Amino acid sequence: MGDPSSESRALRQVARGGSLNLAGSGVAALAGLALTWVVARGLPQAEAGVFFAATSLFLILEAAAQVGGDTSLPMFLPRLRADGRVGRIRAVVRLATTLTLGVGTVLGLGLLLLAIFDFDVADESQSGPWLVLLLALALPAAALGNVFLAGTRAFFRIRPTVLIEKLGKNLGQLAFVALGTVTGSLLWVTAGWLLPVALVVVPAALVLRRLIGGTQDVGEHPGDAQPLTPEYLAYTLPRAFARLLQMVLQRADIVVVAAILSPTEAAIYAVATRLIVLGQLAAASVQQVLAPQMAHLISEHAWASTLRVGRIAAGWTMLLVWPLYLLCIAIGPVLLDVIGGPDYVVGASTLAILACGMLVGAASGPVDTILLMSGHSVASLVNMIVAVAVNLSLLFALTPTYGIAGAAVAWSAAIIIRSLLGVAMVKYWARGTAFGLPSLTAGAMAIVMFFVIPWLLIRNHVTLDWAVTVVVGACVLGYAGLAWLFRKQLHLRAFANR
Repeated sequence: MGDPSSESRALRQVARGGSLNLAGSGVAALAGLALTWVVARGLPQAEAGVFFAATSLFLILEAAAQVGGDTSLPMFLPRLRADGRVGRIRAVVRLATTLTLGVGTVLGLGLLLLAIFDFDVADESQSGPWLVLLLALALPAAALGNVFLAGTRAFFRIRPTVLIEKLGKNLGQLAFVALGTVTGSLLWVTAGWLLPVALVVVPAALVLRRLIGGTQDVGEHPGDAQPLTPEYLAYTLPRAFARLLQMVLQRADIVVVAAILSPTEAAIYAVATRLIVLGQLAAASVQQVLAPQMAHLISEHAWASTLRVGRIAAGWTMLLVWPLYLLCIAIGPVLLDVIGGPDYVVGASTLAILACGMLVGAASGPVDTILLMSGHSVASLVNMIVAVAVNLSLLFALTPTYGIAGAAVAWSAAIIIRSLLGVAMVKYWARGTAFGLPSLTAGAMAIVMFFVIPWLLIRNHVTLDWAVTVVVGACVLGYAGLAWLFRKQLHLRAFANR
């Protein structure tokens, strides 16, 4: 049995922090969509494909350089505070920083070797070595910035993430990339994308240092003398590998499509995936706030409360992301035409396939967060290994024959398998699931308002832009009305009781 006050507090914290983070994620999503539009319209399709492939490779390496710190700090720091071992917080942050800086530097040096040996990642472009050089220089700072922001969230502070990452970084990227496209240079566009990513580390470090400073006056606990390095490494190393595999799952397909097919096909695939990423940002905005709250509940052995909070958060996530994914299925060609132009409409079937996989992923609930915050980082790693194995196997098997649609099938299959494995593991360890009435309510509402009505619109050949806009706008208003009508089932009162 969990403490009702702890459960209510956790819901209020998730609602308050999630609202702020969601607002920031909304700005970040719009900025990311605008950035995709700028790159797709401002660069030739082949160079746009190179840009998306290069930045995807960077994000994969950035995930590896974090050595799991972006998840480990939100898990360890709340537990140390709950156990009265605040004297060990500095040591854990220092350990995470050292690991990230060391691995990030090694990976950056590896990229530098590629640049020195004139590795041409830019296909026909002659800027390949310089492109790799830029990636290498930005990598350690970018990884450290993400870990430091994760540390601030471990203190239940979401505002630094919103202001520094969601707003500052994403709006900065949009501005600098837009300036880069004026020059028509792939190199300047990439530099504009990397500069805000690297600069995040400075304000993030300052904020985390201030938060850690607040623990100085707290007395030592007998448990503070126990070494935490083995415990931390046992948790974070599997998580580091899983985080790397997660980025491989999310980004490797763009790199593989560019290599197997062409940079032009990679550009079409990347634009389709950008719409999917909007939903992922919304889901992450809830889960980033949810993780430390769940870690706190689990530290109190409040499994019933943890699952209830998980079910409610799953409903909120579906309420946010299912409308977008369903629209991608119903009116995908219209969306792709708006973002990339007529040349990108051929990716509509790819977009629909990707959206189907993400619908299942969102419906499964925050199962990976529950596993990670309960210390089961190895179980999360096993799930990710299976998912990546499925993804890469299908990716190399289907892409040469079926093109980007085959790559989409590979990704969707991996997402579905990983989600179902997570559901099974949570059921086994926690004796429950994160799927319940809030998810059923949100899913039914979204299907009616964002699939049935838009699909009937397309079937009747009403494809004028203004007509589609009017219908989608009406669906949004109807959806908001339904959310108010079913606010009790969706537990939306938590947003008012803050």
